[in-house]
Amino acid sequence: MKTNQQNKFSDKNSVLFTTSWDDGHILDIRVAEMLERYNLQGTFYVNQYRGDNNFLAPERIRELSSRFEIGAHTLTHPDLTKLNEQNLQEEIQGSKKYLEDILGKEVLMFCYPKGLYSEMVKRYVASAGFLGARTVVKYVFARPEDPFAMGTTVHAYPWPLRKKDAEHYLLGRHLFQPVEHDFGKFLKTAPPLRAFISWQAYARHLFDYALSHGDYFHLWGHSWEIEKYGMWEELDEFFRYASARLRDGVISVSNSEIVKVDNG
Repeated sequence: MKTNQQNKFSDKNSVLFTTSWDDGHILDIRVAEMLERYNLQGTFYVNQYRGDNNFLAPERIRELSSRFEIGAHTLTHPDLTKLNEQNLQEEIQGSKKYLEDILGKEVLMFCYPKGLYSEMVKRYVASAGFLGARTVVKYVFARPEDPFAMGTTVHAYPWPLRKKDAEHYLLGRHLFQPVEHDFGKFLKTAPPLRAFISWQAYARHLFDYALSHGDYFHLWGHSWEIEKYGMWEELDEFFRYASARLRDGVISVSNSEIVKVDNG
């Protein structure tokens, strides 16, 4: 797949499709299998393994790395904006070294835990030798101007109503939270009524919007949330839909490849 795409990789007029998954949960393996089935690329951001069987041990990280890009996500998943400079360096530089020792190759990308960062945090990420870093900003349809503030397009999360688990909704004032967040930005995409029915329809609309109005689409999520909210079927349907557009000039890439293509 990658060999075929490399012929068009320098075309900055193509729409780049990427996806990224945070925390290094063991269910990332299931997401990876789905991506592989649909000939799609992506990046998995991993924390340091601490003996919890719900997360990827070093041998599983190596296994995943043979097929997909691995990025750093700190050692302990703290709010980086609240750390002193010594701890900041330990979390950022330490996470890079941790993964590179496991993989035996350079780790290029970083992801801010919970999307929280500052200009100082960005400087530490850059000085650690990373090529770029991903945020959780949504409704982004243009390739990042700042490689250390890479935005996303859509979060794999219940829509339009917030759920408690796979079968129950979270009743109360938080029920409409998914719709309320950045709703103005969503309306600017001129969504059809069907985009309010399900996450899969919502994500398909945003993908179509990216194809006609932008040059970039980025899906991000947590595999443990896909399990918690019973979203595997929707995710599979969306990946199938996106994969079908690879014939139409869409190029599926890892997060670091986005930075590389825009830097020539």
